[in-house]
Formats: sequence, C-alpha cells, structure tokens
Amino acid sequence: MFRINNWNPDGSGHVYFMNSTVKSICTGPSQCSTTDTIVGSVFKEITRGQLATIDPDWQVTVEVWGLTVQIPGVLKGRLRPGSVQQEGGRVMHANKKIKGYAIGGLGRFKTKVENITWESSHYKSMFNNAEELSMIYVIDLFNQFSFSCRMVGTLGLTSPDDPNEITAGRMLKSTIHAIPTPFFVNYKKKVITMDFSGSFHGKMNGHINSQGVDLAIKINCRYPLIYPPNVCPHGHHKVGSTTVYYITRNGDLSSKYFGTNMDWYFKYGGIVDVDISHLSLRWRNLIKFHELILLRAGRGFETIIAKEYMKGITIGVSNQLAMRLNNGQTKKYIAYASRFNKPMPGVEMKFTNVPMNATTDCNRPDTCKLPLSLPADVIHTSSNTSLTNYEGKMIFNISALKSPGNPRGCGLDGQLYILMLEMSCTIGGYKYTFKNGQFGGTLLHKMVHPSEFVLTLAPLVRIYNEVEVKECPTWQDIKGILTQYYNLYPVMSKNGIINLHNYMEVKQKSQLIRIAMFQTDFEDPKYMPASRDLSLSKQKLIWNWMQCGMKYGNETEDKDVCHPSVVGENMKKLKLYLQKAVNLELTTIPPYFTAWLSLQTEYARNLKVARQIKSIYT
Repeated sequence: MFRINNWNPDGSGHVYFMNSTVKSICTGPSQCSTTDTIVGSVFKEITRGQLATIDPDWQVTVEVWGLTVQIPGVLKGRLRPGSVQQEGGRVMHANKKIKGYAIGGLGRFKTKVENITWESSHYKSMFNNAEELSMIYVIDLFNQFSFSCRMVGTLGLTSPDDPNEITAGRMLKSTIHAIPTPFFVNYKKKVITMDFSGSFHGKMNGHINSQGVDLAIKINCRYPLIYPPNVCPHGHHKVGSTTVYYITRNGDLSSKYFGTNMDWYFKYGGIVDVDISHLSLRWRNLIKFHELILLRAGRGFETIIAKEYMKGITIGVSNQLAMRLNNGQTKKYIAYASRFNKPMPGVEMKFTNVPMNATTDCNRPDTCKLPLSLPADVIHTSSNTSLTNYEGKMIFNISALKSPGNPRGCGLDGQLYILMLEMSCTIGGYKYTFKNGQFGGTLLHKMVHPSEFVLTLAPLVRIYNEVEVKECPTWQDIKGILTQYYNLYPVMSKNGIINLHNYMEVKQKSQLIRIAMFQTDFEDPKYMPASRDLSLSKQKLIWNWMQCGMKYGNETEDKDVCHPSVVGENMKKLKLYLQKAVNLELTTIPPYFTAWLSLQTEYARNLKVARQIKSIYT
C-alpha cells in the first residue's frame, strides 16, 4: 500500500513489531519511571496483523486486523480492528528516490486491546484489573525498500466512553496537517497532559521540530469582566488577530519539556505533562471554558500552529468507523458531542451522504468511474431520537436498502459511501454547525452561521453488490470473482500458494479457500479475502460451487461419451468441430502464400525463410 499509487500488490500486508521495548511507565501526571522492572521488556506480536483498505478507491483509510500483542510476563491481548489517521506531512522535504514513496508520511492508530490475559498480578493490580486497555501508536519514516518504519506508542487505561479509533475530549487542530493534539486538564494536579506524538513536522534523520513552541489561552476582550483586572487593557498579547494569554513564554514549552534529545518522543510516546501551577486559580478556571492555542516563534513574530476546535467542541463516532453492509443489513453508529470535555445533551445531530470522487486514480481507463456515494438511494440513516441524550450521545441506524450494483466498473465490487456527521447547537444566542468527515479547514456559510470542520476520521460504509446465487454453479459462474483477487494479489500465485485464475489448481487446493473464507473468523488475520470486500451472496455462490462438485461448465460430466443416449448428438458435435478445424486450416493458406510470393529470393536471399513458409501451406 505504500508504493507508487498507494498499492503494493507483492506485499504481504503484515503488521508486526521489530526491536520494540517498553521505555517508561507512568502511574499519574508527572509520575513516570524509566527504572521500573517493566522497562526494557519486549513488546511483540503473537499473531501478525493484516493491513486492509476498506476500498481500493479509498486508500487513505487503512485498517489493521487480527493483531495480537504481548509483553512477556506482564500481559497479552488482541487489538480490536482499527483505522489509521493518515497524514502525509511528517517529513516535508523527503527524497523519494532515496527512501521510498511514503517516507514523508505519518499515521496514527488508536484502538483497544481486548481479551487481556494478565501474567503479572502486580501489573494487573496497577492497571485496576482491566479487561481492556487503550493503545495508540504513531508510525513514520516508512522505508519502501525494507518495508519498515519507526513506531512509538502508549498503552493505558480506557473506559466504555473512550472511542475505539479516535480520541474524545479536547483537541488542538493543527494548522499544518490533519492529525490533532489531544489533551486533558487535571485541575487537581494542576497539569495539562498533552499528546504531541503527531503534532510536529520532522526531518529525514528522524529529528522532530519541536523547538520554539509555547502554549496560550485564547481570550475575548469583548467580555473584560471575565478576566483578572487589567488583563485586557494591559496584560494581553496579540498573535495576528487573536488575543492570547501565555501559559508558557519565550519557547519555554519546548525548552522545559522537549529539550534536544527526543526523550519526550522515544521514552514517553509523545506524552507531555505541562505544569500550570504557576497560574492563578482564576486563570486555571478560565481554561475550563476557553480554547487553548499552540504557538511557534520565528523571525521576530509568532504563528499559531494549532488551536482548539471552535468553542471547545468535539464531535465524532465512538465505535468502528469503517462499516461493511450487505443488502438488507443494518448496523449502528454511536455519535457523540462534547464541549470542553463535557457532554452536550439536547443538541441536534445527523448524518449526510457526501458525493465525491475516489482518492486514487492510478490512470484508470475511461470505462472506470470515479464518483463515490452514488446511487444515493442505496443507503439510509435514521435515529429514534432527534437530540443527544444526557451523555451527549445519539445512536444512528445505517441501513443498506438495496444492492448498489457496480457503478464504478473496472471490477470494483459495490460502492463506498462517505458520510459526514453534523451537529447544530446554540451558544451565546448564536447558532453553530460542526461537521466531522473527510474534510479540513473552516467554512463560513453565507448569511447563515459559522461552520467548523472537526476532523477526526471519516465514517465510511462499504455496501456490497449482490449476485444471483445458483444452487449448483459452475466455474464459469465464479471465475470472475476469483480472477479479481488473482489480479489484486499476484503474490499468492508467485509464491506458489494458489493460482486463483487456474481452474484445476483452485479445484485441487479448494480446501485452502474453504478454511480461509468459511472456517476462519472475520477478524482473524488469515481470513480471506484480506480486503474483506466479498458480499455474502458471492461467498454463498463459491460455497455452492464447492459443495456441488466444482464443475467446470454446464456439460454433463457424469455420462459416458459412448453411451447410446448421447452417441448421435456427440457425433454431430464432432463433425461440426472438425469442419470448423478444416475451415480454420484453409483460411491460413492465402496469407502464407502471399507472404511466400512477397519474399525476394534472388542471389539466395531468404531461401531458408521461403522454404519454411512454403512447407506450411503445401
């Protein structure tokens, strides 16, 4: 997936860890140890995960399936399937010829580790006997030739309110790339815990540019009575058109917490605890309902490199965002809305279908179509309520009303639907609209009200195409299905696993298909097809073929060709075929004869060629 045009057909798609160890353990804000007995322990996979994109036309959302992990002597568990927040800007000036196509890329995975088996009572108690943990890992510096990358991550406590693939609560939205900076304010400990793992650009040598950075509070001097005396007249600072009050100043955030040795990244996974004890109680309380801003100094002025979402609002989907539906199926999205990390009950939310073009073109022929999310009448979203509940949540039913067919052509099955979550609310007498989807930036609706894009991950729904299921299909009925995967994954035939284009080999190795497709759990990394884009009707068609003797065509294979009931018919067919063969042979004479006459044979030229051609038609 990381090669040119985002597709590596010869890759295994495996995800696993190399030389990964525990670097630190933290039991609370500013309470981290690099000498605990767990430090230095190997973090490894038990079962390799499988990379899969929900659709060939949407390769910016990549999922990892079936990855199981272990810290020997501590715990082991399985990672719930999750999608990556991809962003192509960790390294801005990468040399593609040296390192590979995606060297500049950055991806952030968030998921949950479930089915945990604790192997240490000490750490089991430390983690409150948790049956699930949250895991976040960031990858960058991908090398196309070694197929490896750099990875840092964190493993910690979770809760039922913690979304599976995105971070809820407060976040800073970067002005330079798509991955936000989540943070949590611990007022009791007087600390802001911030995840900077995906916040900054870097260089090809691995260094991340975290210098000259400060943290500030955005203030609005139209309401001066809110702030301490003299702040608005004398104590505020302007960064462009934005008024701020500094939490750190003169690059202190960088010098105090980032330093120059990258420990904040390699030892602590990008997690930084920013001390706010120097702020007065009044200013600490103002953080509860004011947006935070990240600044960087340079060339005599400061620029905003990240700012909290407008009005401190975050919206998103807490369960798995990439959804697959067959005709007639319904699944649920759990949407949420919060403001400054507090639930927003009683606000309006809805999903809309967003027609747009595929994210990859790959020089496809004109017969292939780019538009996604069409036809629109295939998908339907509904909810039993019109407003969020007291937890700021709202449950939506996503239904596939009918088969979408093959609107894109080119052998691409079904259709991908891009959904956008939209929330409307009134704050201070003004109505705002917040949208979450595959978009970035801020949009101002003319003559209506401000609208902010809250970018986390786009809800995606793949709806399969349905086919007629025959009771006793033949190879001719399923050949097209298997040939598609032969083309997509040539690595299987090249490595002698199975040639899905060859009838005899598929028949001989049908047990492999039976195990991988019908006896393996959908979330297992060995499940086939790895792309998980085969409808139930097509699976049933393949199953019926295997159950019905795996016949090649419609001919009756169990009758003797010399049986009295078929001899007459077979003789007629034989004569017809022989006559066609004779006709074919006769049609070759004129071109060969013409070719022989056109040869110049003077002075013994072309004699050998002339004799060879003449021997064919005489």
